[in-house]
Amino acid sequence: MNLKNLSILEVVYFLFIGLMCVMFSIPIFFYEKESEESDSAAPMETRNSELTPKENISINEREQEKIEEYESVAYITIDDGPSEYTEEIIDQLDSYNASGTFFFVGENMDLLTDKMINKLKDGNHSVGAHSMTHQAIRLYDNQLFVQENKEAFSMLREKGFNSDLVRAPYGSTYLTDKQIGDIRDQKWILLDWDIDSLDWEFRDANQTYNHIIEQLNKIEEGNSETIVILLHERPETVDILNKLIPELQNRNYLLTSGEEVPFEELIF
Repeated sequence: MNLKNLSILEVVYFLFIGLMCVMFSIPIFFYEKESEESDSAAPMETRNSELTPKENISINEREQEKIEEYESVAYITIDDGPSEYTEEIIDQLDSYNASGTFFFVGENMDLLTDKMINKLKDGNHSVGAHSMTHQAIRLYDNQLFVQENKEAFSMLREKGFNSDLVRAPYGSTYLTDKQIGDIRDQKWILLDWDIDSLDWEFRDANQTYNHIIEQLNKIEEGNSETIVILLHERPETVDILNKLIPELQNRNYLLTSGEEVPFEELIF
């Protein structure tokens, strides 16, 4: 086409047509770009919402599969630390690939070193509150159980433990119905025991071990799926564990903690 032969009117006409094409193409471009961004964002939200439940299901399935490999679950719980024996007790549990649960007294918490904290976490051991003072008169007669354990839990959080496990010194039989209600209101898990080792009475590893096995045999007659064993941080605790853990493993118990298989409330 020879532009020289075009009239002014024809030139204006072609310019108008070209301008209109440009104006209509811009909204189409932006609409397509917005559609692409919306389509990519929506599936991302869907994927994120679907991932969490799927991951939770798989974790629960792994826990269930782990439990089903064993006859029963045994929780070895150890009270009254931290102490000079804590680290050695942790090492003994770890040497057998067993996890334990430690109930710490607030007044003893200064004895909990960074090294112990790391070992507790690395070994998937549970930690719970066991009051501040372990004094029955304060806890039960003076009704200070909840107050003291709030302080103990605060100290545990400062050490990096986010726990809801609590054990009553001397057992829950000393708690009133109101105190048990207050504990549940706090969303704490109160844990007594099935087997009292009486290690504080025997003060001897062999006698304590034999007593535990006697109690265990009686419980096994009832086909219990879980047992909670009470020990204390004492000079003979490591020797007791050195005999007890292999026996429990030979009986096909899973020796675990609340970090791996969550606790349920257990009260007398």
